[in-house]
Amino acid sequence: MPLTRWTLLAYLGLSLYDTGMSWVLQLMHYPLYHDVGAAEFSKYIRMNNHRAVAPAILPAVATFGVSLLMMWRRPVEVPTAIVVAAILLNVTVLISTAAWQGRLHGQLAQSGKSEAAINLLIATNWIRTLAFTAQAAFAIWIISRLLDR
Repeated sequence: MPLTRWTLLAYLGLSLYDTGMSWVLQLMHYPLYHDVGAAEFSKYIRMNNHRAVAPAILPAVATFGVSLLMMWRRPVEVPTAIVVAAILLNVTVLISTAAWQGRLHGQLAQSGKSEAAINLLIATNWIRTLAFTAQAAFAIWIISRLLDR
């Protein structure tokens, strides 16, 4: 299977995975932080942060890498503008993570439970959730366009 096909399939799979993972974080996982007791909250968040690497961080980084690869490995039917938009969505996720979610997770692990910090985490995570969702839509559009040829 040519590298271009593997690149597109990886982008589709990773984008769909990131989207599902992000919606679970947004609607279920982060809101449950409110229900964790104050005494065990810091330990819980530290363990959560450590365990997030494989299921959340690495796939997001891989999606970014694959979207960059698509600049050079894409069929002619895939417009450059779509690939640039996908890269910009990944940059948006990185900026949001650095500016809010990563910082808030660090603050919660160090300082303990803060309802205001949890609420800010939930509110700002919509940026990543919507960026991942847009990428999944792009990926589906790309694959459907190729199926039409």
